[in-house]
Amino acid sequence: GSETHTVSFSHKRNVSGIAVTTEIVKDLPIPENDSTNLLFGKLILETGDSLQINASSGTDIKFIGSILETLN
Repeated sequence: GSETHTVSFSHKRNVSGIAVTTEIVKDLPIPENDSTNLLFGKLILETGDSLQINASSGTDIKFIGSILETLN
């Protein structure tokens, strides 16, 4: 895009029937024609977990993710 946009990224998990949301980044500014890492390191997901990404632009922001599944 041609201007700075913001991105928020969070993890959701149900704990004993209660939805718990953990904000990983909130309103992180991303300058025009730039990119960023939303997570440094690993995030372990369990069955039923979800990730939520919100951006100030619906057309200028793209997300690319990578998942490694194991039998552990």
